[in-house]
Amino acid sequence: MMTFKKIVLLIILLTMLFSGTVFSQKTILLKEKLIREIIAEVSGVLQVKNIMQLGPFEMNRPESEYLNNYRETDFMLKILKRYGFSEVNLEKFDSPPQWDAIKARLTVLGPRKEIIADHDHIAASLAMGSISGNVKTDLVYVPNGTDKKSCKKFKVKGKIVISEGHISSIFDAAVNKNGAAGVVSYDVRYPEKYPEMRVWSTVKPDNKKPRGFGFLISYTKGREFIAKLKKGKKVTVQAEVETKYYPHKHEVVSALIPGTDRAEQELLLIAHLFEGVAKQGANDNYSGVACTLETGRVILKLIKEGIIKQPRRSIRFLWVPEITGSRAYIKKHHKNMGKIFAGINIDQVGENMARTRSIFYVSRSAWGIPSFLNDVVQDFAELTRDMNNNDSTEYYGRLALQIVSPLGSQLPFLLRMYGYDSNSDHQEFSNGIVKIPMIFLLCWPEDFYHSNMDTPDKSDPTQLKRVAFISTASVIAATSAEPEDAVTFAALMAGKGRRRIADKYEFSINLMQTAEAPGLYTSYKKAVTIIKQSYKYEIENLKSLKIIAEDNKNANRSLKNQAANFTIEMNATLRSLNEMYKSLCTQYGIQSEQLALSPKEEEMSRLIPVKKVKGIVAQMGVKMKSGLPKSHDVFKYYLAAWGLANYIDGEKTMLEIAQTVMAEFGGPMPEKSAEFFYGLEKNDVIELIKK
Repeated sequence: MMTFKKIVLLIILLTMLFSGTVFSQKTILLKEKLIREIIAEVSGVLQVKNIMQLGPFEMNRPESEYLNNYRETDFMLKILKRYGFSEVNLEKFDSPPQWDAIKARLTVLGPRKEIIADHDHIAASLAMGSISGNVKTDLVYVPNGTDKKSCKKFKVKGKIVISEGHISSIFDAAVNKNGAAGVVSYDVRYPEKYPEMRVWSTVKPDNKKPRGFGFLISYTKGREFIAKLKKGKKVTVQAEVETKYYPHKHEVVSALIPGTDRAEQELLLIAHLFEGVAKQGANDNYSGVACTLETGRVILKLIKEGIIKQPRRSIRFLWVPEITGSRAYIKKHHKNMGKIFAGINIDQVGENMARTRSIFYVSRSAWGIPSFLNDVVQDFAELTRDMNNNDSTEYYGRLALQIVSPLGSQLPFLLRMYGYDSNSDHQEFSNGIVKIPMIFLLCWPEDFYHSNMDTPDKSDPTQLKRVAFISTASVIAATSAEPEDAVTFAALMAGKGRRRIADKYEFSINLMQTAEAPGLYTSYKKAVTIIKQSYKYEIENLKSLKIIAEDNKNANRSLKNQAANFTIEMNATLRSLNEMYKSLCTQYGIQSEQLALSPKEEEMSRLIPVKKVKGIVAQMGVKMKSGLPKSHDVFKYYLAAWGLANYIDGEKTMLEIAQTVMAEFGGPMPEKSAEFFYGLEKNDVIELIKK
């Protein structure tokens, strides 16, 4: 009887032990003890405090910031030194003059006096680019005010126009084309939910006759005044606007956590400190800034306490004006870009997922520049999801180890892994010029994006804690890895690679099964190309581990074996596709065809596109324009044109690039991609060299 009780007790103890360490079975990159240390140290509350110090609300900058440092810059310099970062530095780069609003107010004078827009109350009330003026006039409603003919019909010269539509289009039609004094818009993304929102907007006065201003008012007031004007009631308004241009500078803050024996190899963490200058947002992107700060703070704290060693590889931190600051930094430091083996761009990641109706995205680097860092970040992102969305415990929602901030939400972690995406600072580093593989972290979509309502109350300490954990764990794993760790990394990447290939295989099968008889061969050919290129990508992805493996024989043998396994699996997958193709041919009653290159593809296989301009700085000044119309097939597939232009390396043929782009972005067919290359050649930015 005692023996039975001991057995039961042992089972209970083992169950408790397992439940307490359940997540340790989910990752092979870091030890469980270190993961717990990172989770314990990372603070979401501290990140929200830093967001609030950077910008508690959208505000107008005083003149002193334009003449000296911006407040964000001074804050960063102080806190970086306090946290213990090395090589804290500020660099200033010249830029075009900076617009600023001194004051702006739109007042209804009659029939009842009312202030409906005031820049001091809501900075987003005045559109950027507006010009000074003091005008008393009637408010004129123009249906279809984005059309210059409609504005001409209503004789808007000298008047202030109100209409539906985007303010920049109304301004161009009313002010630039018909001489209106200014415009008023109430355009908002979700009027039924946020009628008081003001979306950040810009107007562009005519350079020859610069004049005019643009006001954003609430949706409620906009509809109210249009209703009055439609009934023939007179509304008189006064617009008082004072704006100014200052000599502008891009302020770039940088810092370093130096490495040891591989210090010359750098991992980049970047976040844009400035979303433009005139407007500021808590989540876009003070949250990204706070997250990169927290990543560095935690790593430095763990080093100081002896929990981790100084990383072998250096960690470079950059805080920039979005895109323009990155470009300026790259131009100045182009000779050092080769040190950076990979990077993470952290952009608006602090959202309360429920309140902003958002999802957390991990966007991988482009196929043309693969990196092991993609799968490292993915692994910790998936670990975070599993720890916070686990429903297999005794009670639904009771987790073995949650990552939750005491002042934050207890929401599930909504994660989506995504292919390469653009439109943030990483695009300047991961293009075909600089060629640094960059991971992109982002919450999207976002209700309050680029509006006066992007304030710290929309930030969630729990979400910030989770993202900072992902970032910190990923950076530690990548920068501390020893050559023997390459075996572990390779196993992880091979497993995740097979999941990606499975998705491509499913897509390829669907492509064939939904094809009509006349297009079946073309669909089969596309499916084969997608599978071949998918396996090729995974093999190239494994090769990126050579920076970790170094000259370790066991590690390099493991990489070679994993690549060989992919080749064997590819051949089996291609046979499966062929069987499906023949089966469908039988169903349609048509003869199967042997795969062969078309005459155009044969031609493409013999031509190598080569950029005419050499060097990073020189190439940054070249626009890779093909001259093709937007209706062309190349532009029907998101980022396909980007891939065609940026995968040009002077070694790959037109066909190889076109096939990679088709597999990564879904299209177009190679023959259509050829027209893009010929367009680049015609515009004298590339030459086509015979292989």
